[in-house]
Amino acid sequence: MKVVNIYVATDIKGVGKKKGRYIYLLETETSKGLATIHDIKEIEATRDVAELTALVAAVGRLKQYPADLNVYVNSEQLRLNIVHYLQGWAKRNFCKQDGHRLSCWELWKALWENTRIFDMRVYNKTHSYTNWLLKELDNGKSCVRKGDKSK
Repeated sequence: MKVVNIYVATDIKGVGKKKGRYIYLLETETSKGLATIHDIKEIEATRDVAELTALVAAVGRLKQYPADLNVYVNSEQLRLNIVHYLQGWAKRNFCKQDGHRLSCWELWKALWENTRIFDMRVYNKTHSYTNWLLKELDNGKSCVRKGDKSK
């Protein structure tokens, strides 16, 4: 079975809605070797919503064929929501148990619809692309770093 690894990250830190960027990278083995594709977008959101948005964008690029998905996120809360609650939310039309709609329910619905045919595992841990993703998010920002006296 084909294996697709999806890595997501954001430069949004802390709590609350902020302007920032997210990145995703898809990786899979092909007949020509390892293939990757990535994208970076600007967003105004919380950290978790930025990562969820990145994940939805990434899975939206997948072809609908059987595959194992390994998803790597930085947010433990996002991982827990996907692993423990997503299926139940889908059964309740993306409503909480009290009947109220989830915040960002459209994103959760899109994630469900685009991943339900896949065998998906979600991890919250560092990986071989961790530093690269963060470096890519940092590109294009100010060239002056903390401690850098040159301007």
